[in-house]
Amino acid sequence: MPSSSQHSKLAQSRQSSANLRAVALSAISFLVGLQFKNLVDLFALSSGNDATINTNAGWAPDYHLCRTVKSRRAGAGAEGGKTRARNEGIEVPAVHMIAIADANFARKYAPIFKKNEQYARRHGYEWHVIGTDSPICTKMYAHDFFFRKHCMVAEWMEDTLDEDDVVVVFDSDVVPYRPGISLESWTSTGEDIVMYERIWNTEIAAGNYIARNNYRARTFLREWAQYVYEMPKEAFSSSDNGAIHLHIRRVAGLEGRKTGRCGQLYRNLTALSDNLDPYYEFVGCARQNVTPGTIEALDGSGLTLRLMGKSKAWVVDGVYERIKRDPGIHHGVKPNDGDVPFDRGKVEKYGLQLQSEKSALKTNSIDVKVFGQKDVSCGGHYAPNCTMCAIDQDGKRLGRSSCNGDCIWRGRPFSGRCILLGTETENNPESNDEELDAATKVINIKQTMCSRLTEVCSGIWNASQDNPGSN
Repeated sequence: MPSSSQHSKLAQSRQSSANLRAVALSAISFLVGLQFKNLVDLFALSSGNDATINTNAGWAPDYHLCRTVKSRRAGAGAEGGKTRARNEGIEVPAVHMIAIADANFARKYAPIFKKNEQYARRHGYEWHVIGTDSPICTKMYAHDFFFRKHCMVAEWMEDTLDEDDVVVVFDSDVVPYRPGISLESWTSTGEDIVMYERIWNTEIAAGNYIARNNYRARTFLREWAQYVYEMPKEAFSSSDNGAIHLHIRRVAGLEGRKTGRCGQLYRNLTALSDNLDPYYEFVGCARQNVTPGTIEALDGSGLTLRLMGKSKAWVVDGVYERIKRDPGIHHGVKPNDGDVPFDRGKVEKYGLQLQSEKSALKTNSIDVKVFGQKDVSCGGHYAPNCTMCAIDQDGKRLGRSSCNGDCIWRGRPFSGRCILLGTETENNPESNDEELDAATKVINIKQTMCSRLTEVCSGIWNASQDNPGSN
């Protein structure tokens, strides 16, 4: 039987461990609560060309710092992180609206993207613009953006979202017209993939679709992208839009990969875009027995795909806005070339907020609150902005070799500056290291937070091993 002194030592040991756990929990709460966007407030860079550091974009491939926990998930909450609503006690998957665009495209379509962000906020969704580069997708689909797009969506979903979150993929020229109409009728049906028929021809649309973040949907998108290696190289086959017809047909078990008349028509296309008859003959073949409704995959994947009929989708080409079932989101709202990006009719109709080109260049036009995540291509990798292209995940400067793509290097090889192409300071050879130093400081603070958290957790573990009776 333990003596009173042994009881006293055991009680002190338990109290010591309890105090240590309390301190650790307080430290963890503090570290988690200190969101990365607050670090930007603490170490704000001077306003100017490429000064904005998008620390909320921590999920970007080259900038995971606490790699055991995806930073976007760690930052979820009321401040714009991923949220999940509850309906009668049942958790409802989050809905994400996304477009795929590089930095130049993002600037060109900024007024449309701003409207989409406002629409998403109104209905409790999240709006993102993801980039056009990733180590896997760029390597596999370097010369065809349309196929690379579906690879990017699959990679982004898997890397960023929770299982079964819903992603609504938009072309860049899609804008809300009746913002009061939500997407619930199309996002709550439960299928892995939702697509729709075009109004004006027999095609299934490829640019706008809905995908649920699960293995089945991601596999469908990745296999769709692989048709880049099967499509006819010299003929018009409408890129990913032609391929989706054959992909759905095969998934539905209507045709094998090596046999079947429709696949043969597809592979044997030779006509160019001035003669579309052979292409539409292929589409007509591929649409046989592929009708609106739910399609269950017979390829063993378990995938379910819902095909919406004409005028039944969440988006419609703007020229057909007077149909009886206008869903309120219009496709095909493209900017003009030249100094006036959108004509007055489009500006008034969709309530677009324009920004002068000169002003856009000065502010970099890539507002992280609007565009969300990856903003610029560095050539071989993606970063929130050009300044961050020249910094690795350890906070070390990489120099001129890391500054390509949407960016250009100015100054000496290792002491210069990575800036956005087209900005006014592109012609200024003087380097400004203050932005780079501030960006490095933010990264170093993130690393310190992660290492401190690791030390605290390690202390708890050691204490529990030394004092097993305190557990």
